[in-house]
Amino acid sequence: MGLKIKDVKIVGLTPSEARDVFIQDKVEVWVASDPFLALVEKIIPIRNLRNAARINTLGGFYLGRRAFVSQNPELVRVFLEEADKVGEWAEKNPTGVAKAFAPELKLEVSVLEKVARRRTFRLRKLTPAIIAEQQRVADFYFQEKIIPRKIDIRDAILPTQLNVAITPARLK
Repeated sequence: MGLKIKDVKIVGLTPSEARDVFIQDKVEVWVASDPFLALVEKIIPIRNLRNAARINTLGGFYLGRRAFVSQNPELVRVFLEEADKVGEWAEKNPTGVAKAFAPELKLEVSVLEKVARRRTFRLRKLTPAIIAEQQRVADFYFQEKIIPRKIDIRDAILPTQLNVAITPARLK
């Protein structure tokens, strides 16, 4: 153990390119995400060295320009409520999710169903723990010179009153 990021040669590839060089044995290790991971798991035997459990628990984010959100909090709240309803449906219907995305992603339903079953789709409240985790990631990236300047995550957080206005009732 004891490896540092400087001990590793990082190659910047698109997810598809990275998947292909991994399958072709041209790289030793691949940091992957779904659906590419699920596809490779189906094609070749792999050993998952580490998943993101207890490392990165964030999932995705919905982003909006501050001016738009400030001027349209009701619209943003309705959008987030509807996104949460779709997420609830998706968690109850992984086969339906897979069938809906298969034609667009040009992947087999079985691969996408595996992806849908191992993730969550509903919204989560932006908690102090999530904000702190994002700050740790930003600090690490700055320390390792992956990003050029230090970032304070709190600068991206909405003021409390606006955050409350856009948050769906289920998350309050």
